[in-house]
Parts: sequence; C-alpha cells; structure tokens
Amino acid sequence: MFFVLGWGRQTNKDLGPTLPVMCPNCKNEGIWHHHQSQLWFTLFFLPVFPYQSKHLLLCDVCSRGAACFPEFRPPRQQHMCRR
Repeated sequence: MFFVLGWGRQTNKDLGPTLPVMCPNCKNEGIWHHHQSQLWFTLFFLPVFPYQSKHLLLCDVCSRGAACFPEFRPPRQQHMCRR
C-alpha cells in the first residue's frame, strides 16, 4: 500500500475589516483587515486537518501587519455590519 502524506499547505481567510490604523510601513491610513492563516496536514494532496493557525491584522495597501491572539475579536465598522 502506498500513501502520499504532506504538510505545509497554507490557506488564508479574510475575516473582514477592523479599525482605521496608520501603517508604520507605508504611512497610509486605512482600515486593516483581520486574516486567519492555517497550515494543513495533507493526505493525497487533500487537506485533512489544520495543525497551526495564526491571526493577523494586515494593511490593505502593503499587506504588512501584526500578529494577534486567536481569541482577539476586532470591533467591526457599523456600516460594514449591515445584513
């Protein structure tokens, strides 16, 4: 029997806008986005389960940012939360 195992496949999910912040890298003021990045264990090139997760706040202009804790829930803009 032959199995193809792997790890390191990365997925990124944009969880939405947070607060307006001035970026120390590009000096633009904009609304940073909350992103979740996950590394996956794969079986036959299909992701099976995530083994590492990071939560990041990223600048919309230059994509630089800062890591935050997983339990961090950034406040949403009022106009962005309409249903």
